[in-house]
Amino acid sequence: MTKRKGRAHGHDGDSPLAPVSSSFIPELPFTKRWTAGIQQVFDEGGWCVQSAGAQQGKSVANRAFLRAHEPSKRPNGTYEVPVVATVACPQQALLLHDLAASLGVSALVRRGNIIEVIAAGLIRGGTRLLIVNNGHEMDWRQWEKLLALHEVYLRRGGIAPGIIFSSIGEQVGIPSLPSLDEALDQLRKRLFYRPIPGHSKLEVEKALRLFLEGRVPAMLTKTDVMTYAPLLWQELTSEFFDVKKTKRVAAVDIDESVLRMEALFAGGERSGEQLVRQAVALYRSDRSRAHEAAA
Repeated sequence: MTKRKGRAHGHDGDSPLAPVSSSFIPELPFTKRWTAGIQQVFDEGGWCVQSAGAQQGKSVANRAFLRAHEPSKRPNGTYEVPVVATVACPQQALLLHDLAASLGVSALVRRGNIIEVIAAGLIRGGTRLLIVNNGHEMDWRQWEKLLALHEVYLRRGGIAPGIIFSSIGEQVGIPSLPSLDEALDQLRKRLFYRPIPGHSKLEVEKALRLFLEGRVPAMLTKTDVMTYAPLLWQELTSEFFDVKKTKRVAAVDIDESVLRMEALFAGGERSGEQLVRQAVALYRSDRSRAHEAAA
């Protein structure tokens, strides 16, 4: 594998190789469940569609897992690359080109067949796991390329890495596949599904404490806000926030609520109940304005 300077990535935006957010909390109950699912595929292989609702913290957890398995240089000068990541979107080329960038073989792609190049890179790197962000955006052309890559890798290396399709749902583009194509049956037999729920009522209390410990620990000692963790769960599972009536809370909703609690606390509010009620009211108002502006 070619030597690289750093982990430069060819896709702008929410890159799977971007730095992990400073607000990332690995001990969050959802994050622990999500990471455990990735670890299982890393250890055991298989193709898993791991799904959760939007804004649960999937992408940042994926990046953290990637960062925890950085490439390491072998004595012979090549690199071991245990985990690589890519992103699916309605563009055929991006999935493979993003994967080539993650492997550090983009320069070789211009001189050879991209599937052959990537397969060789995966074999040399001893790659055990591929993470596909935005797995729900997979279309037939991308499935076709991925199946071809898998067959080349399996034929050349005798093994194949596990794949996590990080998704907001379990469909992952399969409805768009040709209904009579034999590859469809192959995919249906290959894929397995693991939905990861958000935070339950009890878990919201733990998550609230973790966010406060990291952002404004004084609130834990100077207010009774933790007494009102059940109220926070109740507010954030209202129809406005929990449209699908899951009775589960996304990490981003707790995070955004705590941001507003912090501002209220700095302004002198010391009632735990008012900190929760006012913070959620402010968050609801901000989201409503954002929705109106986007309409």
